[in-house]
Amino acid sequence: MRSLLWFSMTALAAVAPLCAQTEWRTVRLEKLELSARLINDVRQIEQMLGDDLDEEFILIELKLRPFYDTHMKLSREDFLLKSRADNETSHAQSPSRIAGSSVLALGQGRTSGGGVFGQAGPVLGGGLPGIGQRPTGVGNGGGGTAETTVNAKHDASTQTLVERLEALELPLDETNQDISGYLYFQVNPKNKLKRLVFYYDGPYGEAQMQFDK
Repeated sequence: MRSLLWFSMTALAAVAPLCAQTEWRTVRLEKLELSARLINDVRQIEQMLGDDLDEEFILIELKLRPFYDTHMKLSREDFLLKSRADNETSHAQSPSRIAGSSVLALGQGRTSGGGVFGQAGPVLGGGLPGIGQRPTGVGNGGGGTAETTVNAKHDASTQTLVERLEALELPLDETNQDISGYLYFQVNPKNKLKRLVFYYDGPYGEAQMQFDK
């Protein structure tokens, strides 16, 4: 009996991270209904993708339902995720940009304080995990320095990640059918939920959602 109880508890612990997302938020626009929920749990992201994306990405799961036979044509540029804590922002990133066939992995060792995510001013998101077109040497307000190590990855697992990202991504082709999928934003997952705002600004209107519990 004890062994059965232990097995049940172990199984629950294994699936627990898969429940680590916010509740759905829904906005109804003139020609479509948009529902979204946010996933910022690094363990869940790693389980979904087989990679933690350097712990630098937040996922938004979306469901879109068009009205009146509207043929939706979506773009990643229509969607934005912003942290009100430090104005860190990111448009949805493409799978090939996140992890192409040759990815540069960036590691930073700080001697003290500072860092891009730690600075008080605006931070531009986007780009590859770990590099994201971020300015080098910016944000060391505490006087610290950063040593950068760049390693090129050339292996099959990277391409597998690209394929998985593509398979899960929200379809962007023109359609008049209900669609669902994920978008990927390079915003620090450690941001508090109440500080995160998701925006849609496209040809079918404007909407914004907050994900505080």
